[in-house]
Amino acid sequence: VNFVATQATKTWVSVGTTRAAGATPQTATGTVVAFDKTADVYTMSTTSAGNFTVTYGGLDTYSVGGSSATIAVFETELTICDSITFRNATAGRDVNHAVTNQ
Repeated sequence: VNFVATQATKTWVSVGTTRAAGATPQTATGTVVAFDKTADVYTMSTTSAGNFTVTYGGLDTYSVGGSSATIAVFETELTICDSITFRNATAGRDVNHAVTNQ
């Protein structure tokens, strides 16, 4: 997972990545403040770490309202002000994007 600071917004580029066995997962929970579904990115605002722009893709996993979802369903349901949790990849687990409040 790459983490690049860009002005006041940080960027996680996570598509198709995995972490070594025993690596600590990183999660961020916040509110969706922007998205570009054509470019497969969303920006979330967190109280603890500021704003993050996250790139997502077909190798990631998704959930909407607590249920597993496809990337198509995730994109259909993703709206501004949604609560979302991003978890980067860990050994044996894919990158996950979970919309919990719509």
